[in-house]
Amino acid sequence: MEAPKKQNFLDQEALALSAVGSSLQQEVDIHDEQLEQWEREVLVDIERDAAELSYHNDQHTREVIARVKNLASHSKLSPQQQKLLVLAALFHDYGHAGQTIRQTSPKKDIHGEDLSNEEFAARKAREKLGASLSVGQIIRLQEMILRTSFGQNVQGSPHYRDYAPKEDQDTLLALADVGAFMEKSFEQWVEESLRVLVESAALPQDFAAWKKNRTGFLGGYVRSKLEAVKHQLDEKYYQELAEKLNAMIQKIDTELESTVVNLGGSVVGGLLHYE
Repeated sequence: MEAPKKQNFLDQEALALSAVGSSLQQEVDIHDEQLEQWEREVLVDIERDAAELSYHNDQHTREVIARVKNLASHSKLSPQQQKLLVLAALFHDYGHAGQTIRQTSPKKDIHGEDLSNEEFAARKAREKLGASLSVGQIIRLQEMILRTSFGQNVQGSPHYRDYAPKEDQDTLLALADVGAFMEKSFEQWVEESLRVLVESAALPQDFAAWKKNRTGFLGGYVRSKLEAVKHQLDEKYYQELAEKLNAMIQKIDTELESTVVNLGGSVVGGLLHYE
């Protein structure tokens, strides 16, 4: 007899909303004062819980919120769509394990659930906001969070998640999540990339491979997100972002190693070292 199919995460969340009586069907207007209060409260939680993380901490969340607000202000999204997008940015890394695959990290779910970082964050968003927003708004919020998934979208992997962005809101959030090129210098971007390696205990590693990875990341993943929302952004603003991204990609080839050294790292025997 065939085993019953495992219920997908969003179906589970919809049932959880019904079980606690969260049955608001009419969309709720999110007011600026309420949004600011949620930002303050959640950032306090992240600052406390992620204090030991060198990248997925409150600083990163604040930066993603700022980028989302900037992107949204140059987009065709309605004011309420923009506010829901800001909420997704606020929660997108809530409770992050510090490793891409949460299920194999020390922070894996103690109840034995196979939750990714994004699923854990989406659940926390529902738990905290489920009584304040409509069912539709909560599910849309969770979808945006889930579609920031990175590193678990390779088919055949043990913890595969099919959470590629589908709506413009999803892609704007995914772009903001990796959009350090939007406001940071090349040195700041390299330093951020190194902090990711420190956090995930991925050092030392082959420098040439990492250099290729960084080029592919900006030129592939990040560029694809920017191109996907080109139609949503003001033309002048899009061109400004595209020029910044291209300039940063070009610097990887000529300035990456010297920038690592300037930041206190080293490349010895082809291996990248940084503390």
